[in-house]
Amino acid sequence: IAAEVRKRISPIADAGLAELLNVRQQDVRDTLRASLPDDIASVGTPDAPYLMTNQLKENVEGEILRRLGGYHKDNPLDPGGRTCAELMGIFGTTRNVACENVMKLLLQAMADDGVLKTVQNTWAIHSHNVELSSEVKKQIEVIEQFHAESDMRTPLISELTAAASTRGITEDRLNQILRYLTNSGKLYHTDGQFVHHTVVDRCRTTLLEHLGG
Repeated sequence: IAAEVRKRISPIADAGLAELLNVRQQDVRDTLRASLPDDIASVGTPDAPYLMTNQLKENVEGEILRRLGGYHKDNPLDPGGRTCAELMGIFGTTRNVACENVMKLLLQAMADDGVLKTVQNTWAIHSHNVELSSEVKKQIEVIEQFHAESDMRTPLISELTAAASTRGITEDRLNQILRYLTNSGKLYHTDGQFVHHTVVDRCRTTLLEHLGG
């Protein structure tokens, strides 16, 4: 069993090992309960184990922290992080159902250990917190008001960038604010354009009234 696990660059379930070794799945489980080499990690429960090398497990956990740290650095206004699906890219082209299940198990284990936390439907580093300064709050208000006043005339990114620049808002900060307003439901983003939520909500109400009538 250990030899087969060491050959692999992705996790494998006990059922997969049983098929490779041409033995019963229960035999694999019984063997794993009896002993496990020091360089092999078992993730999951005794009745549903996934096997991988300790090195692979450490690499995946390290990459999770690296990617989340990078996201927090690039998106300082976003209290959330990455979804499990987005983090699945860590496994590259080898990803499969076993990889997906192991990713969920590792994320939850890291959260239980106080390393990660869940924010809405995403995973974030536990120490990551967003505190908006008064200056940033004013900048957010400026960008939101700009979209609200644009009403049905969806502003071009070039217009938005120019308007933000006149108020001392850099392009990087503008992109952060747009993501913040989108994540908080103040703006809707589609096809590269941003629309204020009041415009979309008003159109939705009018459409439903028309269809209902």
